[in-house]
Amino acid sequence: MVQAIQEMKARGLRVTFYPFILMDVPPGNTLPNPYSDNAAETGQPAFPWRGRIPCSPATGYAGSVDKTATAASQVAALFGAATPASFSVSGQSVSWAGTPGDWGLRRMVLHYAHLCAAAGGVDAFLIGTEMPGLTTIRSSASTYPAVQAYRDLLADVRSILGSGTKIG
Repeated sequence: MVQAIQEMKARGLRVTFYPFILMDVPPGNTLPNPYSDNAAETGQPAFPWRGRIPCSPATGYAGSVDKTATAASQVAALFGAATPASFSVSGQSVSWAGTPGDWGLRRMVLHYAHLCAAAGGVDAFLIGTEMPGLTTIRSSASTYPAVQAYRDLLADVRSILGSGTKIG
C-alpha cells in the first residue's frame, strides 16, 4: 500500500484513501438477525451492505436497545479503544502495539492512517461512509454515540495525517 501511494504521487496523481468495509457474512450463517422481532431467529442476510450495521436488536424491532446505555456500549465495542499511540511506526512499517484482542474499527482506520503517513501522506482520507444503521443509533433521546465516535476518530486521523489532508 505504501509503495502504491508513493507511485501514484510520483506520477502527479492526487490520492484519496478509502478503507472500505465489507461484511463477511456468508450464506447459511447462524448469526443472530438484529433485524427480526424473533430473538431466536438466526441467519443474517449473506454479505449485507455495511449500512445495515445496527444496534442489536435493531431500532424498531422487539427488544431494541436503541435509546439505552447498552446501545452506547455496543457502539463502543464496534469502534474499540485504539489510539494513534497504539501503533509502532518504523519507516514504512506499522505494527500494532495495543491490546491484542482489540479488532475494532478504530484499529483498522488508524492503522491505515499510519500507513498513509508512512507513504508521505495522501490528499484525502475517508474514515467511513454509508453507515446510516450505525450513525442513527441513540444512547438517549438525542445522543448519537457513533457520530461522536466518528468525530473522535477523525481527530485522531487528523493528528496522524496533519491539517493538509482532507478527511471525511
